[in-house]
Amino acid sequence: NGVLVLHRVVRVETDGTLTMRGDNQLASERGIREEQVIAAVKRYFRNGREIRTDSLRGRLYRFRRTVGYPFRRLAHAIGWRFQRIFQGGRNG
Repeated sequence: NGVLVLHRVVRVETDGTLTMRGDNQLASERGIREEQVIAAVKRYFRNGREIRTDSLRGRLYRFRRTVGYPFRRLAHAIGWRFQRIFQGGRNG
């Protein structure tokens, strides 16, 4: 639909397609072709400081976001269940 989004490549599949995920997503997007990628982030700013994606700090952030994914899904599922329990108790 023409909307541009920023996602992280989390895996290159054997057929050459990419599996990508946004930092605040719980689901991966599979089957992205390389020609669909129009840019790559080389640096970003956080709290007014420049962080290069190839620096140690940038690589550690990428590692944390990628490896921590299953734990984010688990935390989200637990939070959702607690919310249902407590909201159900108040409303019922």
